[in-house]
Amino acid sequence: ANLEAEADRLRKALRDAEEESTKRIEAAEAAAAEARQLIAQEAARATRAEQRAQAAEGRADEAEGCLEESRQQAADFAAKEERYRQALSSATAEVQEKDLQACSLQAELSQRTEELVQRTQELQLRTAALEDATVALERLRAESEARETALAERDAVHAAALEQALRDAA
Repeated sequence: ANLEAEADRLRKALRDAEEESTKRIEAAEAAAAEARQLIAQEAARATRAEQRAQAAEGRADEAEGCLEESRQQAADFAAKEERYRQALSSATAEVQEKDLQACSLQAELSQRTEELVQRTQELQLRTAALEDATVALERLRAESEARETALAERDAVHAAALEQALRDAA
């Protein structure tokens, strides 16, 4: 009977151990399933995070390309700006040189205008003197003609008197 009671007790302990073991196995399987589910969720999250990271990396690459393009455009713009600045400087120097030439030409023109005014005044004086001389010459010519006329009349009177004297003497 003791053996029987011991056997019952051992059987009961075995059953209890089996039940406990089954419960633990079921709990372990449930925990394993939950862990697998958590792992799957984490894997999905990791995949999404990796995809987002790849997308971000793609956007970063694209942004870097845009940045490089912007840098190149800025360098091109700076080069153009420098060329324009040099062209402007050259044009300014040319304009200044032309201004100096224009000032020099203006000074020369002023000097020649002054000389022309002086020559014109001299010519006007000479023209006035020539007109005075012409008037004087005309007056002298008129006086000369009057003298010639008077001399011719006197010569005619003398010739007539001489002829009369010669006739009277003959």
